[in-house]
Amino acid sequence: MRVPDVSPTVAFDVTALAGVRTGIGLAVAESLAALERAPNRPRLIPYAFGAALLGARRTMPRGTRVVPVPTRALLWAWGRAEHPQFDGLLRPARLIHATSFVSPPSRLPSLVTVHDCAFARFPEMVSPSVRLFDPILRRALARGAWLHCSTETVAAESEELFGIDLRRAGRLVIVPFGVPRLGPASPLSPAVSERLRGAPYILALGRLESRKNLPRLVEAFGAIANRHTDLHLVIAGPDGPDRPSTEAVASSLEPGMRERVILTGPVGHGARRTLIEGAAVLSYPSLYEGFGFPMLEAMTLGVPVVAANGGALPEVAGGAAHLVDPSDPDSIATGLDLVLTDAARRRELIALGRVRASAFNWTKTARGLLAAYEDLAGDAARISS
Repeated sequence: MRVPDVSPTVAFDVTALAGVRTGIGLAVAESLAALERAPNRPRLIPYAFGAALLGARRTMPRGTRVVPVPTRALLWAWGRAEHPQFDGLLRPARLIHATSFVSPPSRLPSLVTVHDCAFARFPEMVSPSVRLFDPILRRALARGAWLHCSTETVAAESEELFGIDLRRAGRLVIVPFGVPRLGPASPLSPAVSERLRGAPYILALGRLESRKNLPRLVEAFGAIANRHTDLHLVIAGPDGPDRPSTEAVASSLEPGMRERVILTGPVGHGARRTLIEGAAVLSYPSLYEGFGFPMLEAMTLGVPVVAANGGALPEVAGGAAHLVDPSDPDSIATGLDLVLTDAARRRELIALGRVRASAFNWTKTARGLLAAYEDLAGDAARISS
């Protein structure tokens, strides 16, 4: 793809910026900021959908155009029909970048970012609303939408799952994300600081949902805790449906170990950096991921990573993480123990990690997206003529 001299006006979905910022929210925020910094930046028209967003305009970019319809109702309708449309709301956009799976019915050419394929590959792991992404995406692809993925892994899965040769048709764009800006560190909450008291800890970051595989991580921690008597396990992220099972495994540990498992809940950007910088190792044992921001953040800050050997994590890690079988707590435990005790392996992972993380930056992301916008607009113009 070539970098355009002039980019078309783009309607850019910022719905993911509302509420607690998960990985998708970070991807959207950083992509938007990078596009706005680009020398040949396009005019971006931010839009969002969901009745609840009317009260959250302060978290949205200035000028965001909101579709004030309940999200579940829109998802249900868009999975079954080509309405409601809101092209009029997006004028004078020439194309749409649906940044988070959901491409609204439209007469405009559309680029849809698919961050992962969990909604189609592992529907039992996601909420009913997220499962609605499948029919919506299939309808979008059927009307000619292009697909953007941040990894080759997700791109290949998308072609496999949706049965369309998007690559051959020139409708598949692979543009990796960068590493989220970490910002300055800030103190941990008194409750967390009091429990850690300067002790070493394994860190896991992410929402408490089943694909994050946190109960097995807690089990793995229990297997090595007797050999590392001051070691703690810190799990930082918003609550989710897997909190009860995570707490149940923690409760089954011996009393001395149980007290060393800390669930912090969501943390701000400054505390997130503090937690990463202070960690002995970052553990990322997810059953499935489409990219892997926590892994790259840790590598940037010189923290070794033990990650799952599935999904897109091996691709993003590029040999700079110690990979384990996420379905086997013993494998997770062995990997953690090795990185905690083998000084040479730690040094190797830290050095490899810094180099690997440096390969991901938002300037490259913006350049790739700008080129995709120009190509998509040009293709639409050729078809219409």
